[in-house]
Amino acid sequence: MIHFYIENILLRLSISPIIQTFEVVKQREGNDEGYIRVKCSLFNNDILEFSEYLVLEKDSIVIKRYNFHWQKSDGTLITIWDNVEHHPEIKSFPHHVHEGEEKVSESDSMNFDKVISFIEDRLYRIERD
Repeated sequence: MIHFYIENILLRLSISPIIQTFEVVKQREGNDEGYIRVKCSLFNNDILEFSEYLVLEKDSIVIKRYNFHWQKSDGTLITIWDNVEHHPEIKSFPHHVHEGEEKVSESDSMNFDKVISFIEDRLYRIERD
């Protein structure tokens, strides 16, 4: 199951219309756990870096740690979704989103599919406007 989950991420990266290139920085797979860290260049020169640490619990994959960092090519932060336990004041703690340099808000638990779908939608909407 872990292998299948990571392979699906790699497939989605390969077919996503917003991904120009990607590099798997680190990948580890076992029977009960896995980790993937990837750096992507998007078609508009934005950068997406992300990592997920996942475990198999009762025949289900559970994402224990995640970090999705989306920025412009000049380093300007667009959005970070993560579940690092550093904003206990947020109702959705530990899940939260950093929007720009200052704003931290509630967030649902995120995973690669949710984030890439969000970015695809946002970039296509910007392109159409």
